Amino acid sequence: FRAGSFGQAALSDKWDIFVTATFEDQKDKKDGLGQDVDYSWASFGLRPVYKINKNFELQFEAGYDWVDVEDTENGDKDGGIWKLTFAPTFKLDTDAFWGRPEIRTFVTYANWNDDYSGDVAKLDDYSGTDGLNLGVQAEVWF
Repeated sequence: FRAGSFGQAALSDKWDIFVTATFEDQKDKKDGLGQDVDYSWASFGLRPVYKINKNFELQFEAGYDWVDVEDTENGDKDGGIWKLTFAPTFKLDTDAFWGRPEIRTFVTYANWNDDYSGDVAKLDDYSGTDGLNLGVQAEVWF
């Protein structure tokens, strides 16, 4: 079972905002080791966007994900991760929120809570309870 909702609004000529929320509940899902697990997942994200000019904008993002995994083989885990992202973005028209193509450079800092670090956090390239990612993303829709 998965339910989600999202929305986007122009706050002014220079500012847009995007909000998303998702909840998922899975029974007997195969994990990365092929074991059956039950899990619940909730996610919330907020993305304000500031338009510098017609082809360049600054995207900011804050998000939180919570996961509760019931795994009889490897033990139960629950906890969450929050993240903050800064993404200078190049696009053809910053007035078209959903317009593509788009090229984003980004820096993201994320932090797992203490109850959910270790093995699960390492699956997402974080070596403990926090991590920093840098990169470039290209997005095109057809």
